Amino acid sequence: MTADPVIAHLLIAHAIHPDSLLDRVERALEEIRPYLHSHGGEIELLGIEGDHARLRLQGSCNGCASSAETLRGRVESAVRKAAPELLGILVDGTDKPTGLVQLRSVAQKKDRSEPDAHRCELCSRAVNELHRHLLDLEERRMLCACPACATLFDRRQSGGRHYRLIPDRHHRLPSGVIDDAIWAQLQIPVDVAFFFHNSIAGRTVALYPGPAGATESTLALDAWDELRSRDPVIGTLEPDVEALLVCRTRDSDQQWIVPVDRCYQLTGLMRSNWRGLGGGPELWERISEFFQQLERDHG
Repeated sequence: MTADPVIAHLLIAHAIHPDSLLDRVERALEEIRPYLHSHGGEIELLGIEGDHARLRLQGSCNGCASSAETLRGRVESAVRKAAPELLGILVDGTDKPTGLVQLRSVAQKKDRSEPDAHRCELCSRAVNELHRHLLDLEERRMLCACPACATLFDRRQSGGRHYRLIPDRHHRLPSGVIDDAIWAQLQIPVDVAFFFHNSIAGRTVALYPGPAGATESTLALDAWDELRSRDPVIGTLEPDVEALLVCRTRDSDQQWIVPVDRCYQLTGLMRSNWRGLGGGPELWERISEFFQQLERDHG
């Protein structure tokens, strides 16, 4: 009976679910452990603290900001589905990334003098802080990639339907492409959001970063079509791996075509720096610095 999600939620709402909160969270983690193991990661439930589950992520679960953010979202979604009374997860990271297991035999001679470095999640070689990513299309997870492995996936066909190399295009759109009228039609409730075409779902999605990560917003198709007509560059977005990133704060009005990993980098920054209801002044300073860096590097 508890296998039916509707009935399970009713039992939880009336506090008569036969399984404890701890057991339900542990069962949710058990279901995603095979996926984590395939990426060289592990997860441990430390306990329940108020309205949150306290977890420890190990191995590649605790990689660079972009990679870790997409994996964290998958874990949090599984936990909240099993325990809707929780508001989210709290994460303790201990071990550094160890990389995928598929090509580990190729990297037996990897440099072990940098134990704290980010590592390629295909061959486990150390990579610079600024490195390329692959997108796992099925899992919507980004994987850190060294230059050699990135080159293997440099052509669209190389990764088949599973992996796609995230490009490095950064292009700022002219001011005014997105005005108040089109923003209202897009129905985005906040000032920062990003849009990309999800080829698996077969539609364009809109997400906005916040204290719980990236939240999907309902996207009005007519509004998106009108937005694309305003600037032809928007129509050249490469599905899954490029995004339209929009910031419409008091101090900044910017619209960029960026690699999708940049969007998840910003999502991680906002989630980790969010304070109170509105985020707090320090958060908005960090967001401003993020876009200033974009301008310095690619403006």
